[in-house]
Amino acid sequence: MQYRYTQSTYYGGGNYYGPSFGYHAGITSGVRSLLIANIAVFIIQQLARILEPYLGFYWFDMLFGLVPSSVVRYGFVWQPFTYMFLHGGVLHLLFNMLVVWMFGCDVERHWGTRRFLKFYILSGLAAAACTMVVAIFVRGISIHPTIGASGAVLGVLVAYAMLFPDNRITLLLAFIIPVTMKARTLAIGLTCITVLYILSTPPGGGGVAHFAHLGGLAFGYFYMKFGDRFEMTLRRWRGRRAERRLRARSERKEAYDRFMREEVDPILDKITRQGTESLTARERSILRRAQKMRR
Repeated sequence: MQYRYTQSTYYGGGNYYGPSFGYHAGITSGVRSLLIANIAVFIIQQLARILEPYLGFYWFDMLFGLVPSSVVRYGFVWQPFTYMFLHGGVLHLLFNMLVVWMFGCDVERHWGTRRFLKFYILSGLAAAACTMVVAIFVRGISIHPTIGASGAVLGVLVAYAMLFPDNRITLLLAFIIPVTMKARTLAIGLTCITVLYILSTPPGGGGVAHFAHLGGLAFGYFYMKFGDRFEMTLRRWRGRRAERRLRARSERKEAYDRFMREEVDPILDKITRQGTESLTARERSILRRAQKMRR
């Protein structure tokens, strides 16, 4: 995750994370879709930058990155979604996609593709929401675009750490020194580092969107803690709503059948015997009402 400034490029990222071997082989469909989508958008992003020297600013990032002031003032409501598919460079993209591949596949196998993709998007939206809250107090964040999938990626990492806390992960410090730790330790360590960065640097300092990272980490934790309970409550609410709809539909059908039987059928019998000329104004009104009810 990173903030984009017009003078320099700042990369969100850090160390390279590599899992111990022995994970399930192959790539899952949801992770594959995310990789394809992010790479495709990155290519489009690079093509769009051909125009940037003539315009003098990152027009693509300003349009599709997360610019809180644009969301609030100009109604660019797509930005909290689209920003997570933009990246500041090849290394930024590769790091995020590598983490998605390493941790997302097992999470998707555990949950299924639909739930995994929903969780990924919600983690990115939570990171965007955190950024927008901070932007209320920090003008630099509110007017510069935030881009990158790091918020969503860190949410996936937390989900993995809570699903498989004792799985061992190898961390290559500075791409050289291997350090092996449990997935739970890695998630806790990343959270502590993020909080320390937030406390020790100004918001947006260094171009890294630490508050967005924290939003993704926090959402991942709370979803894993309370997500199943929330989903169960939501399913019960939907079930009760569906029952109320079915009951209301049944009551409407009963009322319609009773109306047709008691009011309309006698009028139709009268038409059969005496013709339409014999109908009173009230009876004609009942027939018109019956026609509207059928629609």
